[in-house]
Amino acid sequence: MKKNVIFFRSLIGILPFLFLGTACSSDSDDPEPTPFLTIAEADKAISFTADNAAPLTITVSTNVSDWSASADAANRSWCTVTPNPSDKTISISVSANTGVARTATVTVTAGSLTPVTITVTQAAAGSSPDLPSLTIADEDKNINLNAAGVAQTITVTTNVSDWSATANANWCTAVKGTGTLAISATPNTGAERTATVTVTAGDLTPVIITVTQEAATPSQTINTNFSISGYEGQTLEVAFVDNNTPGSLTLDASGNGVLATTHTQALTIKSIKATEGKDILIGRKEDSGNIILSVDNSTHAVKWRTKTDDNATALIGTAAELSLRFHAEDPVTNYEFEADIDLMDQEWTPVSSLAEGKTVDGQQHKIYNLNITSEETEGYWGIFKQVHGSIINLHIASGTITVTGDSGSSGSNVVGTFAGYLVGQIKGCSNRATVNSNSCGGICGRISVSGKISGCANYGNITSTSRGAAGICYFQNNTSTIEACYNAGTIASTASGTNSYYTGGIVGRFSAGTITSCYNIGTITKKGSSTDTTVGAINGSFSAGNNPVIENCYYSANSYTSAGTSNDTSKTFSEGWPTDNAGINWGVGTTGTDGAYWSSLGTSGTTNYPKLYWE
Repeated sequence: MKKNVIFFRSLIGILPFLFLGTACSSDSDDPEPTPFLTIAEADKAISFTADNAAPLTITVSTNVSDWSASADAANRSWCTVTPNPSDKTISISVSANTGVARTATVTVTAGSLTPVTITVTQAAAGSSPDLPSLTIADEDKNINLNAAGVAQTITVTTNVSDWSATANANWCTAVKGTGTLAISATPNTGAERTATVTVTAGDLTPVIITVTQEAATPSQTINTNFSISGYEGQTLEVAFVDNNTPGSLTLDASGNGVLATTHTQALTIKSIKATEGKDILIGRKEDSGNIILSVDNSTHAVKWRTKTDDNATALIGTAAELSLRFHAEDPVTNYEFEADIDLMDQEWTPVSSLAEGKTVDGQQHKIYNLNITSEETEGYWGIFKQVHGSIINLHIASGTITVTGDSGSSGSNVVGTFAGYLVGQIKGCSNRATVNSNSCGGICGRISVSGKISGCANYGNITSTSRGAAGICYFQNNTSTIEACYNAGTIASTASGTNSYYTGGIVGRFSAGTITSCYNIGTITKKGSSTDTTVGAINGSFSAGNNPVIENCYYSANSYTSAGTSNDTSKTFSEGWPTDNAGINWGVGTTGTDGAYWSSLGTSGTTNYPKLYWE
């Protein structure tokens, strides 16, 4: 792993151990390091005999710590549901049935995610457990699947343990569960098709299920408008992500043209290329609006564009312009995103600095597939190494940052997603990328001087291998402020031996400054064997001699056992809930100004937690 030894001079004094590193992480394959809740299709419908049978165990897949499960109120008298958070399972048992067949619904919830339901069926009294039986409801003997092939689960009632199910077509799959059968299909690219699934149980008469999958979604013509100065009158080759069939774009004498394609869904445009030119990265969906570029016709180099009548604002609407790395010449002071941009797994090298007085405005757009990989042992890491200016309204939707070098110093690599080192401000931003390093945070690595992070959220998983990690910022000191932020990602440290580490939901190493009106629902995990640790749901360490301040913060009791070192002001959500009060940055509004950072404060007593003004 990678670490950088970095020595800092404080503007107000000396702190020999002034900063440590941060690293962020996100899920690049999925998009989404994102809260999730799933239960296998085969386990969404279970059945019991009339007699009081042994409990059945269902596995729950989620990264939300305070999930729950319960039967509907009308059937709790005979259907007992016991959630087991430690091993993420649910135990479901039923009492003996003395009447007709009955059904209960078990609902599994996790935060604000869509609940998952499990159907529990118990056979009627008097059905003999001794005689072999196999029953499937008539309505389940004809299954209709959509073109995507999303699975449907049906109930199979049998007392034959080794029953089986076989499909007669290779595009159709039948998966046996506990009293259930999940039937799915590969995506259909052609006409409607039909298969059969045969369910057998010993010598009993097989049950035949007819499976019909609807035809592929009709193709549609997608038009994408281009305007490229420098390529007037030229025909360009267009490449797509995950599609080997190139397109063609012809521009008129004004540099305008329409890329017309026929697909079942919009593709990501990877690049364009002029005759004898070079690939120019686009990284935009076909249906994401007009694509505008300025190109030097002789060198094929992409040039900065600026707003009409505003030479101070440079525009970023493609991966090629993002790759210009915010190096526009004066009088440019601002950078503004025009669209979501996919870096398409192109390796990103951190920009050295965003200078004081300069602003990057994401306009609520997203960057996909931000990837940084390095084995260097020193440095700051993120989109920028250092930020002295401002980053606002920008969201990292996916990616992976892995900095593995290790110099052996406590001030080695410092990793964040937006900035390694922040003395400016980051506002209204979020991260879903995964970060792995020795000192790392979900938004920045270190915040110092009068730096400020406000209205930001981290959903990415942040893992430290030696020094520590945090959901928002690993190391905070001086008069810096973190306000109205939250973490929902899993924060983990794997330090071993006598290495010290500091890990928290908001800040890992809290030396000085203010943390206010923040909350954490992400799981904080100590995975290593280090004997010198400071861990908490809000903060890790706490340097009391520097008079740091923590106020008006909350956390889920399931995230960690305590708020953090010397933190007796933060409350669990079961102890308290924020109320609308802009004076302490818990105000409700849509602009993120004057303390009104939250679009909603959620619902007390539930897992519907507060949401920021941009959500």
